[in-house]
Amino acid sequence: MPKPISNIETIGQREDRQVKEVVDNIVQKIDLSDLKKGVDSLEMRLWYPDHDMVENILTIRFVDTLLIATKTNIWQTYPDHPFKKKDTTNYLLNVIIDSIKSTNINMRLLKSELIDSLINTYILSFPQEEDFDSSSHTLTSEYRLIFEIAKKNKYQFFIYGCSARTGADKEAYNKIRSFLYFLKRNVDKDIHTCD
Repeated sequence: MPKPISNIETIGQREDRQVKEVVDNIVQKIDLSDLKKGVDSLEMRLWYPDHDMVENILTIRFVDTLLIATKTNIWQTYPDHPFKKKDTTNYLLNVIIDSIKSTNINMRLLKSELIDSLINTYILSFPQEEDFDSSSHTLTSEYRLIFEIAKKNKYQFFIYGCSARTGADKEAYNKIRSFLYFLKRNVDKDIHTCD
């Protein structure tokens, strides 16, 4: 029996679902905590590719009054698979994790006002889904970053595509771009700022 029209995924919805599945898959494979279950204080993960087969995760956690940051490099490969027209299989779930390296980032270099800016200006006021035009969507071909933000009772997952935005959601995208510049200057110089 065919699906009702309202239950059929658009290409954008399918891509979003598959990206979420891949993140969950890698979280399980490398034994990271599942942020969807909540955290005691506040935690943000930024997923960004370095080059073809390296995924990076910048994690910033606030525990009591401490700010802890780590960068995880994940070297990965994907087995070959047949390409079939209209195939919607999520082959990215077949990822093989070749190796992982985690390093601590010394956040003591951040002055208290920068820490306050990181928390209040960016993470706690991160744009919400309703701030974005529902018609805009990340295309497979664009460079993309993934944000996960977890608080005690809230989890946010957001895919940020680097295309220039000019619509009603331009302000929300500019806020994220400003956040990326902040992180590049103060936390991790390797973060892509979409320029």
